[in-house]
Amino acid sequence: MINIDQKQFPRSSVFIGELESLNDRFIVAQIKTMLNNFGDEYVTFLEKVLFLANTSKVSPVDSILDYTTVFLREQVRFQQTDSYSHESFDEVYDEVYNNPDVMEGFYLDGLLLTQACWEIHYHIHRFFCNHFLPRCKGKAQGLEIGFGHGLYLYEILQQCQNKGWARCVIYGLDISEYSLKYATRLLKQSFSEDLFILKIGDIQNELNFPEQSMEFGLMAEVIEHIHSPDQALLRMRHCLKSDSPLYVVTPMNSNAVDHITNFQSIDEIEKLIISTGFVLETKEVFSVKQFQPESKDRTETLCAVFRAL
Repeated sequence: MINIDQKQFPRSSVFIGELESLNDRFIVAQIKTMLNNFGDEYVTFLEKVLFLANTSKVSPVDSILDYTTVFLREQVRFQQTDSYSHESFDEVYDEVYNNPDVMEGFYLDGLLLTQACWEIHYHIHRFFCNHFLPRCKGKAQGLEIGFGHGLYLYEILQQCQNKGWARCVIYGLDISEYSLKYATRLLKQSFSEDLFILKIGDIQNELNFPEQSMEFGLMAEVIEHIHSPDQALLRMRHCLKSDSPLYVVTPMNSNAVDHITNFQSIDEIEKLIISTGFVLETKEVFSVKQFQPESKDRTETLCAVFRAL
């Protein structure tokens, strides 16, 4: 049984208690490991994520379990076929991004909660905080493509507020109206609406920002969702000032319900990004086997900060 301070971490206490009462092993085991390794740093983050998810009408326990179940089912299919479930972006749009039963039913809440409930995602988030977030200091405006639930935007605005950084306005584009509603609601809990400008947009078609108008960019788990990653990266490079940092996260061999492009190696991903006008600053590669050695999951995820040339 996991024991944490109920007064200091009330949401986490209830959440973990409900998971334990359901005899969940997959999520609870990862939470135990992260608590052992990171202590209050971890549970403070879990508490924050649960707070951010509190505007949803869906139970956080139901969301994380449903999201995880769907992902594991798709990943088993990948292990059997060595191919992703979808090849068409239009299919994915209809089945996922434009489907309220998926997006509002479990997807957005579940994806947000994986940041604190999946060990690999927690380490990816720590990489973001340690290696990209400090590079946003003093920047006036930046852009995230595919903001989804909005956690990265929240972290940047919170850092500006807590550290007394210069005022920063964040722009965001996402393909889904449900992401737009969710992220707007999440950010409005803590920040003035004049600090973030979120819109519906598709980087596959255009990116209507002036050349060299942005001082940092984020494309976290984006390029595996589209057919022409190189064109998307070129559009992002066009609107970034020289020397601006770009945060990129992308997995390979990871058959989520909305992934359509798989890569053959981490090296291939790096070369692709470099070829569109960036230089690698720092990176880490995380694999599921790193955290669960007995797993058959071949997922590897590149987390990197690039710099626009």
